[in-house]
Formats: sequence, C-alpha cells, structure tokens
Amino acid sequence: MVLSTGPRPHKFPTLEAAIDAGWNRARREHIDLQIHDLDGALPGQGPTRS
Repeated sequence: MVLSTGPRPHKFPTLEAAIDAGWNRARREHIDLQIHDLDGALPGQGPTRS
C-alpha cells in the first residue's frame, strides 16, 4: 500500500485549462458542470469551514 504524503499532482497546468476540460466533458456527456472551491463550497456560497 502506498500512502500519499502531500497534495495530488495537478492534471492541468492552469485553472482555466481544467475548467475548459470540464466544459468539454460536460458537453460531450450531456451532464451538468459544477465547479467547487477547495473547501467544497459552490462559488458565491462562501467557505463551509468555521
């Protein structure tokens, strides 16, 4: 078993590239795209941690 000691490597070089890839997948698979902040909140909802 291998345990991760840090954050996972990024699949995309920029946030813009990641969002673009998400939109492309959403269009291709006819699904909704939801973008979440690292803390799990939807944009505009604010942080979920206290």
